[in-house]
Amino acid sequence: MLSIVCVTKNDPNGLKSTLSSLLNINLRIKDKVEIVVVDGSETSHLDICEEFNKLGLPEIRYFNQSDRSLYDAMNIGIKEAKKNLIWFLNGGDCATNYIKDDLFYKDITNLYNNNCIGAYVCLSHKGERGKVDVSNFKIVHQGVIYPKKFHEIFGLYVDWRGFSAADYLFIRKMFLGNFDKIMFYDKSLVYMDKPGLSANIKHYICRDFIIYIENKESVFFLVIRFILTYLKFYSFGLLRKMVPAHFINVIKSKVFTE
Repeated sequence: MLSIVCVTKNDPNGLKSTLSSLLNINLRIKDKVEIVVVDGSETSHLDICEEFNKLGLPEIRYFNQSDRSLYDAMNIGIKEAKKNLIWFLNGGDCATNYIKDDLFYKDITNLYNNNCIGAYVCLSHKGERGKVDVSNFKIVHQGVIYPKKFHEIFGLYVDWRGFSAADYLFIRKMFLGNFDKIMFYDKSLVYMDKPGLSANIKHYICRDFIIYIENKESVFFLVIRFILTYLKFYSFGLLRKMVPAHFINVIKSKVFTE
């Protein structure tokens, strides 16, 4: 039913935290879950996985191999996953206690039976509730549980050098045309360990390129997007001191719908 894919590298403590958070998984779904650990570390951490298997975790399948990038490691996990649904919970990220609730069992069963995509809320490393806007693809990949079959349609995560928005690109492709298959659950599913690739300006520039190509925009609009992205990261602090808050909120709602 569900493959939980954990990608990690040189972070044994993060791996322990992730696996520990899964000990509470609902007993009704436990025997239908596998955990796929893809570890790019030079030193094997199989002993950690064996330790947690003894503590009662669902089956852990461990792969210790080098990778080119985070997305390459995620693709290895996809290829090795044997279940119908995939959920990425990378090293250091932790599942919330929602996974022990019977509602989580019902969610997963519903997604499995209807080939649907589950969208959940994630909590930041500071405990802040992340914003979710499915229609504008505002959701982090840890908050998405989806059928593996979509990789047969849209391919694996692109692994281009310097490209840091492969998860956004895949989710965007998957969501477009499948909104009727998206089930939004207003529940916090994950505590994210730390800001990921999406927390830097490079990620948003990559997203600008995706939208530019998809919408067949002119170079002029691409330049405008880059300027606005720069302002988003570096200038709103200054603008807040100079312009009324209401006006800033209006600008953000209009400009950053993507």
